[in-house]
Amino acid sequence: MIYKKIANTIKKIDNALVVTDNDPDGISAAILMKVILNRLGKEYGIVVRDHRKLDNLRDIIKNHSSYSSYIFLDSPFPDKDLIEMATNYKDRVFIYIDHHKRAIPEELPENLKYYDIRALGMEIGSTAGIAYKVGKTLFKNDFKRYSIIAMIGAIGDWMVDEDILEDFNSEYKNRFVQNKIFLYPTFILFNTFLFGNSKELVENGELLIDNPYAFFSSIDYDFISKRIKSFYKKIANLEKIYESEKLLVFKSKGTISIIASFIHVLYPSKILIIVSNTADNFLEKIFPRKYKVSVRCSLEKMDVGKLMSEFTSRYGIYGGGHPAAAGGKIWIKDLGKLIEFLESRI
Repeated sequence: MIYKKIANTIKKIDNALVVTDNDPDGISAAILMKVILNRLGKEYGIVVRDHRKLDNLRDIIKNHSSYSSYIFLDSPFPDKDLIEMATNYKDRVFIYIDHHKRAIPEELPENLKYYDIRALGMEIGSTAGIAYKVGKTLFKNDFKRYSIIAMIGAIGDWMVDEDILEDFNSEYKNRFVQNKIFLYPTFILFNTFLFGNSKELVENGELLIDNPYAFFSSIDYDFISKRIKSFYKKIANLEKIYESEKLLVFKSKGTISIIASFIHVLYPSKILIIVSNTADNFLEKIFPRKYKVSVRCSLEKMDVGKLMSEFTSRYGIYGGGHPAAAGGKIWIKDLGKLIEFLESRI
């Protein structure tokens, strides 16, 4: 069983740097991994990476060279970079836990433990769900109290796992699920993970279970409120640049991933694309050449993660993701080609 293998791998390490994405799934997975490492008595550090940027894996390892192990959660670094780092640092253990990849590389260094549940052909769930099941493997039903954190991560990635939902219902139903105002605390909690300070959430996340009062007291609600207002202003200012029977394209100023998830709910029968200017240097801020791209899709037999990977390998910079949610970067001049490519595949 894969979760037992991950658990045994983590039990054997001395210390670890946990690297995670700053979205609800990544944050939730990191909180759960923190709980696991604390209970196992392991030393650890945490790096929260911005999933909108191409963080350099080499720099992360170089800047945190004191660790003997590295745990990557919901951080889909290219396989070639993972293999290169594991090959260059044979005295360290690299543990890759994710759900993005389509296949396991043919040759893996012995010190690279590759646990991508999609690549392994398993039922797809969230990374937080993987971390939760590892914790439950290690600590049995006592870990069910953390199912609420796993649920936040699963909802954030639109991947609610039936097993986790069952644990959540059994653990929390009598506490507040039956309460008529259940939607209100749920709304606050989810928006906290969506718009809150990701580093602070990882640092204080387990308090949600151990000391809820301290958790909610640690939240900067003014910060969250400003981010929510900014988010809805960006939605109001979306520019529609293309629409057909099955494809809809908007341009946004700034954030695109969260906007794409929200807007797609309104257009479930279409493939939704949100693009935004991006700049890797000062000159590109003046003369933009690249788009960040976020894609959502609920159409059967369409795998937009695979399609984005295929398109960007042919024309663009990089791309990939899940069947229902994908992203990447393309050249602005190639947006028309992307639209034509997706229309032909539809």
